[in-house]
Amino acid sequence: MGAQIGFSELTRLGIIDAMPKLIAVQAAGCAPLAAAFRAGKNQAQPITTASTLAEGIAIAKPERGEQILQAVRDTGGTFFTVEEEEILTAFKDMGRKGYCIEPTSAAVIAGTARYVTQCPSNEVVVTAFTGHGLKAGDKLHKLATG
Repeated sequence: MGAQIGFSELTRLGIIDAMPKLIAVQAAGCAPLAAAFRAGKNQAQPITTASTLAEGIAIAKPERGEQILQAVRDTGGTFFTVEEEEILTAFKDMGRKGYCIEPTSAAVIAGTARYVTQCPSNEVVVTAFTGHGLKAGDKLHKLATG
């Protein structure tokens, strides 16, 4: 939702030419919006969440679910769900590359890895690391050394 507002402003100001597709990522163990999107629904049903490394996106009943679903649809985007192993692999890969991110940001990287196998080869794909690893210091240490 916030991304759509920001990109709308960039488009309105002429900083970018067009609204990009919004690609949303949820952990497979907590993916009410992805399920609603795939079912063609406008509202996510509350779910019981499974434990996930990506705690920052583990929201069983998203407050702005309807708006998020609409934003993704309006931009021609889609949803991806990622498994815990994919999140962990992305987290470790980013750490080896020098990025100190939290597992929620690693979920985005895992989803992006899936997306780029399906998108047109000339499509520009941009992601954002919105969660620094220092937010999850104890968890980061366990994941990196475990």
